[in-house]
Amino acid sequence: MTFINKLINYHQACYTGLFVITHEEARLVREIIGIAENNPPITVHEWDLQNGLVYKAGPAELSHPLHTKDVSTLLEYIQSYKYHNSIFILKDFHLHFDNKMTIRMLRNSCNALKRMGNMIVFVGHKYAVPGELQKEIQLLDYDLPDTAAIKERLNFIKESCNNELKTQNRSPIEIEQSVAEGAIEAAKGMTDHEVENAFALALTSEGKFNKQFVEAVFQEKIAQLKKSGLLTYMEPNISFENVGGMQGLKNWLSSRKKAYSKYARDYNLPMPKGMLLASVPGTGKSLICKAIAKEFDCPLFSLDIGSIFDSLVGNSEKNMREMIKTVESIGKCVILIDEIEKSLSNSAVSGAGDSGVSSRIFGTFLSWLNDRKNPAFIVATTNNHTLLPSALIRK
Repeated sequence: MTFINKLINYHQACYTGLFVITHEEARLVREIIGIAENNPPITVHEWDLQNGLVYKAGPAELSHPLHTKDVSTLLEYIQSYKYHNSIFILKDFHLHFDNKMTIRMLRNSCNALKRMGNMIVFVGHKYAVPGELQKEIQLLDYDLPDTAAIKERLNFIKESCNNELKTQNRSPIEIEQSVAEGAIEAAKGMTDHEVENAFALALTSEGKFNKQFVEAVFQEKIAQLKKSGLLTYMEPNISFENVGGMQGLKNWLSSRKKAYSKYARDYNLPMPKGMLLASVPGTGKSLICKAIAKEFDCPLFSLDIGSIFDSLVGNSEKNMREMIKTVESIGKCVILIDEIEKSLSNSAVSGAGDSGVSSRIFGTFLSWLNDRKNPAFIVATTNNHTLLPSALIRK
């Protein structure tokens, strides 16, 4: 079920508050405005501290008082709002949750919102809802752009460029299907704003849509991923011919590669999830991982589990969710977790010395490995598998 379908269902079920964790305010607002356009009774309003409450879409345009920039005045206005089926998008409102009056007014607003069929959608980059409001506000995931959303941004860049060329009496530029598919695949894992910027930068540097355009988009994605520090791109410059021995493993990998083909997808075969390589140091475990990416013809990323942990409360769990969301959105790739026993040994995930943070991270990681449907191939290496929890080394 898509995010929009979930939001519509929550609205129809008279939920009074949703919290959406995302950096993509503009795309979120666009999609919610689309709900109002396709469902005429719904009206959408947007609020931030600078502009106050602003009408965005709906059956009848409304003008709001200018003094809604103040948080208390805004909540009083929402409590007395007389129209049905409205969605209020409040940006960065979690920054005001430390005020006792704000919490009380939000709790008092719930009955009025439910009675009128209205809903508040809080938008922020992190979940920071106080305990008093956690039962009134539901958390809703917002994924990074999918194939359709990235394709829409690519078409937007192409049309913008062609409109500019038209004013200069120059011929429009076209994009081949293979190049479009490559560019879309290369842009997966970035936000909507980053995708648009990457396409614009690549077109500016290359001047046309070609293989170099796709490579420029991919390099921009690598630069964006570096900011999180969770995934590190590795050049897959090693092939199976450069790896001695391991013929049984090579045959197994070559057969699994066919699961990514169009015929396998049409037949609905399950995609391979990954493997754990265990041996003494120096036998070529990391080397074969680079060769896998070359064999599968996909990018290779290194995941450092240790970088997920943070000293601030809640940040480790947030980093794990961000890592999962990024890998889920990248699409086909190889993820290398080198020497996994250094971060996820029995003692490390016991949670005895960190108030349970490591055990919660481990539980989330295991659930994701088991339930995920994305085509990423996870390869973990270990020098001593006996140090690993039994739940991790099972098939």
